[in-house]
Amino acid sequence: MRTRPRVLAIAALAVLAAGCEADPVGVTVKLSLDPESCTIGAPDAVVLSCAATAGVWLRGGADGAYLDQACVDFTVGVGADPTLALLPSLLGDVALTTTSTDDVWVEVAVYGRWSAAQGCQAPDDLAPGDAGPEVIVSGSSTPAALSGSSGAVEVVLRCTGVAPEPPVDECDEQCTLEEDDCFEGVHAQACEVQLDTCLDSCTDESCDDACFSAYDSCLSGSPDGLCSLQYDECTFGCDDGDDACVGECDDQIDACFDESCSQLYGECFDACAPDGGSECAAISP
Repeated sequence: MRTRPRVLAIAALAVLAAGCEADPVGVTVKLSLDPESCTIGAPDAVVLSCAATAGVWLRGGADGAYLDQACVDFTVGVGADPTLALLPSLLGDVALTTTSTDDVWVEVAVYGRWSAAQGCQAPDDLAPGDAGPEVIVSGSSTPAALSGSSGAVEVVLRCTGVAPEPPVDECDEQCTLEEDDCFEGVHAQACEVQLDTCLDSCTDESCDDACFSAYDSCLSGSPDGLCSLQYDECTFGCDDGDDACVGECDDQIDACFDESCSQLYGECFDACAPDGGSECAAISP
């Protein structure tokens, strides 16, 4: 079943209709989060951890000209990090005006690593790779004839810079399987090297048979058995109380496990979060 967007905020924007003497037309703008791109519909779950700015633009006409705009900064770094639930209070006092008689529409965006003092750049003005603001969420209403009447428009904000929490259970299962596969591959390779060394030293068939028997035993052992065996052999050569020697053996087994994929799990889990996102905004647990 498709999840309906949850209403994020209702912000009253004043839009001045055609004619300088006309009374302002009150427009109710309903903001909601797109649950597919954001993975959540709750605005208070989207936490902003860097300098962030909310912008709203009024556009109209066949060419989509910008008729008016406003940008307001979130307060970051004072108390708890802000969330998108603050959008109503940020945009509630914004008044956008136009004398156009054409249909108009409203665009809203939240930028990361940006402040209003750096410019109120509209999403369309941003080119990929620019050292400008990072769009966290953005959306646009459909064109509407606002002149002479009050009305309401809806803006569904899509997430382009929100990093959801990784699915822990799925990540754990996936990465554990990859780690196990890696261990088994390294283990099998080590057993094959052991077999080749054994066969090279043989001069008769019975020796060959013994090598293959040892190879089968090697394959049936634990994937981490080779590292443990190496550690046992290392510590066996240490004198009693020789902590430095034992420490070297500890380093050796750590290196053995690293070479045998023990670090793969962490790398896999770190990469398990969905694509996209940034350090500016994340879904809170």
